[in-house]
Amino acid sequence: MDSKYQLTYKRSGDQDKEKVAAYQEAAASVTKLEPYQYGKSSSKHNRERKRWWTKLILTIGSAVLLGTAFGVLLLFIFGQEQEVPALQDSTGLPSREQVNLTETDGQEVSTIELGALSGYVIQVGAFQDQQQAKLAQEQFLADNYQTVIWQTETDFRVFLAAYPSIETAKQVSEQFIEAGYDVYARDWQSTAAEIEGIDHDWVTEFQSLWQQSLTGYSELIEQGWQTWLNVDQTELREPLQAFREKVASILTDFNEQTRPYDLLVLWHDYQQLAK
Repeated sequence: MDSKYQLTYKRSGDQDKEKVAAYQEAAASVTKLEPYQYGKSSSKHNRERKRWWTKLILTIGSAVLLGTAFGVLLLFIFGQEQEVPALQDSTGLPSREQVNLTETDGQEVSTIELGALSGYVIQVGAFQDQQQAKLAQEQFLADNYQTVIWQTETDFRVFLAAYPSIETAKQVSEQFIEAGYDVYARDWQSTAAEIEGIDHDWVTEFQSLWQQSLTGYSELIEQGWQTWLNVDQTELREPLQAFREKVASILTDFNEQTRPYDLLVLWHDYQQLAK
């Protein structure tokens, strides 16, 4: 037989071995797969589903946190502004005769009005400098005439006395002029103002008693002054307590001769309460 021709053959037993080997290799690769369970998807699907739920939860949580933070910021901003009620009707406003309220050191304190007083005075002069006014005052004091220096916004006035009418003031001023003094009669009015206090009626009563005393003095007016002095001083603020003491001191020696000057002093002290 020629050697260039070679024959190959397989025995049936060898083919069976190859089939078994291929089958075992296929079986080995199958064992690496995850076992299937009824009602459950594959692990890849589970991972995809879990990833979707995680994104959804994170999105919702972020939205809630942002909304809460924005709401707190708005409450902080608008909470700083206090709502002011609109004024609906001007008739609800207090008149000048009513008591108003202010705040002092965080506490409400009532304010009362000092009504304007008016009358007629004998004026010695008006001076731009207080020292000049004091020199004029000393000249009259040397002749036993007391005066009051009344400071205004523009100058210093020196007054001798107060009277209820211009006629009476002129009659008295003419007597001074005849004696060599340079004086003249004129009208005078103090300015209204507001001060801290709680007894509006008490201050109003002073105004009434002063105006009555300027016109004339009687036992009835004297009794009115005594009633006015019997106020409960614990209800008065310190300036009003000091004012009451001045009035009590002047009324002790109050008489017809000194009345024009004494009322001028009370008038001036009353006006000083506004400062």
